Formats: sequence, structure tokens, C-alpha cells
Amino acid sequence: ITLLEMERNLGFSGGCNAGIAHALDNGFEYVWLINNDARSKADSLCELIHAAKKLPDAGVLGGALLEQKKDGIERTGMGYIDYWRAKTFTREASSMDVKACDWVCGGNMLLRAAALAHCGAFDDAYFLYKEDVELCVRLTRSGYECVYVPGAEVFHEGSGSTSGQRSIWR
Repeated sequence: ITLLEMERNLGFSGGCNAGIAHALDNGFEYVWLINNDARSKADSLCELIHAAKKLPDAGVLGGALLEQKKDGIERTGMGYIDYWRAKTFTREASSMDVKACDWVCGGNMLLRAAALAHCGAFDDAYFLYKEDVELCVRLTRSGYECVYVPGAEVFHEGSGSTSGQRSIWR
């Protein structure tokens, strides 16, 4: 494990970009982003890489985020953009099939290094939230696919970095 220490809080985008730059500088083929308040099922990364190998045009692949709610487990991760209303949503897929989508959540996101080298990483202007949407849109506009892989699951605690006094960030 390589620890990259930043001199200040760069937000989600800046922190991830430091790791992405390190990965690209060291010749990694993929970069997997997973939130600090999430834990992965044992085979989630394998599911994402397996799908990436089958879909060479996929620049970004994301899996499901499972979160405990009052009435059970909420399963999200597949993003949809309603351009008419200028809104973004996540929704549960209607099946367990791998499928194209508008965006995937940065809390469980596999990025192909070649796509990042071509399009760039996160826009640092997005300190926290919606940076994943912007990157997915930029990648798809450059000809890469954005793919949802429902079998790649992480259990998300929810708002681990923005709870308490930081809740205004949400």
C-alpha cells in the first residue's frame, strides 16, 4: 500500500486525482475508487475487471451501493440524467444485467487508465459531489461507455465524511 499524504484537504476530486496520477505514473491499467465509508464484497473488484475486459470501450464501470435504511437495504448506483429538468438520479436496475447508463457513483467506480489518459481525471472545481457525473459525461462524450455492473457491490455507511457539522456540504 502506498499512502499519499496531501498538505491540505483537496476534497473528493483532488484526493482521488492524486491517487489517479500516481496510478497512471506507475502504469496501472485500472483505478478503482471506493468511498472511505464503504466496505466491498469480496468479489466486487473481480466483477468490475471481468466486465471491463469483456467491454473494451468502457471507460468507466460502476457497481451497486447498498445502504441500510429504516425499511431495509437501498440499492443504488446506476445513474440517470434528466437533462430536461437538469437533475441527476440514481436508481435500482430492473435486472442484474450489466448495462450502459449515464453515470455511475464515484463511491464504487472502476476507471480505465487509457480513458483517463485521454480525457483527464476529475475536474478539481468539484470539491465534493457531482464530480462523478461530470467525469462520466465527459468520458461518454469522448466515445467511451459508462457501464453499470450490479454484481459489484459495496456496503455504504452513508455520509461518513459529511455527517455532523459537515452536513451542510451535502
